[in-house]
Formats: sequence, structure tokens, C-alpha cells
Amino acid sequence: MGGIYVDFDYECLAPFDPYITDESICYFAMEPEQHLCSSGQSFCIHNALMITPVGHPFFKHVIEHLQTTSVSYTGEKYQEVLNSTGAWMVTSLYENISIKIRSTYCLPNRYPHF
Repeated sequence: MGGIYVDFDYECLAPFDPYITDESICYFAMEPEQHLCSSGQSFCIHNALMITPVGHPFFKHVIEHLQTTSVSYTGEKYQEVLNSTGAWMVTSLYENISIKIRSTYCLPNRYPHF
């Protein structure tokens, strides 16, 4: 599995060509600093923009996690989404992989447009 995923509320200001030429690199956008205060984290990977070649090890790790992890519902819908399939889940997986995958990069955000 691979390709480009972009949320509908992104505005593309330049072609993605520079990010898809190297088939060994996976890219994620960083969450805007304004969003970090609610999480208490120093950085957060934004899962609204993901660019990955087929079979990239980090993206494979994300998919395997989603397929094997059950969601526990706490009644806090917003928090549940962030923790189970959202930005906090991706950030947690990135922080906790035993060997940092050198070919996974986080692109700086340019809030409100990438």
C-alpha cells in the first residue's frame, strides 16, 4: 500500500512531484503549533497529509497497528479519534518504534495552507 493521502481542506500550492520521486522516503506533515497545546506534546505528526511509496516500513507499521489494535471507547469522541486513528496515534507510533526509520520525514506545516 502506498500513495498520497490529503484531506479535503488542504490547499495545494505546489506540485507534489519533489516528494514522490524518491521511492524510499515517506512524508508526513507536522501538526500546527496551535494544536499542540491540547495534547501536551512538543511535536505532533499530522495524518491529514501522508506521502508514501509502496511498502514503506513505517507506513506498513501504521497499517499493521490499525489492523491489530482494538479501540477502547471513553466517551470523549474527539480524543478517541486522535488516539485511535488520528494524529496522536501516528505520533505515538513514530516515537515508539524501536529503530527510527531514517526514511520517514516530517514536513513543516504552513498553517493554514500547506
